[in-house]
Amino acid sequence: MNYIKLLLTLMFASVLVSCASWEGGTYKPMQEDFDKIRLDHLLQIDLAVKEYKKQKGYYPYEDQGLNTPIMIIIQTPEQEKTHGGNVPIHMSLELRMENGLLPEPKMPAIMHSTEEFETELSSVFGEGTILPKDPQKVPVNKPSVYIYTIYKGVYEVTGFLHHKLGIARPMAQFANKITISNKSLPQQFIWTADQVMSDEEVKAFVAEPFNRGGYTMKLAI
Repeated sequence: MNYIKLLLTLMFASVLVSCASWEGGTYKPMQEDFDKIRLDHLLQIDLAVKEYKKQKGYYPYEDQGLNTPIMIIIQTPEQEKTHGGNVPIHMSLELRMENGLLPEPKMPAIMHSTEEFETELSSVFGEGTILPKDPQKVPVNKPSVYIYTIYKGVYEVTGFLHHKLGIARPMAQFANKITISNKSLPQQFIWTADQVMSDEEVKAFVAEPFNRGGYTMKLAI
């Protein structure tokens, strides 16, 4: 009898642990791993954009984006199909203020595909350059894509995290927007790569071991 009671107690405890691992309709440990990968990916993209400028003297599409915003959703064909074009793109005009004046929001923006962006980067990094993509194939609670925008010489590299970090802007529950740029605007949660990499909360988060192996962080945070 005691054995049966113990077995039922262990089963109940197992169910509680299992339930605690799920939040927002997704598996929390998996999202912890994915968020570490997302941070690494965004920093990789930011580094590629800066390296491109070192080689060419301007950021990707900077010449096109002087008077009209350039926007690129970095995604796989499968991700493009699953979100059906429903990806919010918010570009900060305050980040591009000059002499206290906001630039005119010239719309519509010029959109480029992921493939076009990769081809453009290939002119610096070599043929077959592939950008990292969000590790989640199907969006849950938030877009599973990355975004590159450039306007008036200022770029933004954006992704969406499951977990709330101090550097990420809460958009909804389990949807936190993080943006890396060549300029910072803390009140809008926009940061330089150096600020992200030196953030103590970020450093502590990525220092935790992965729940599941198979990925090696490319950039040291």
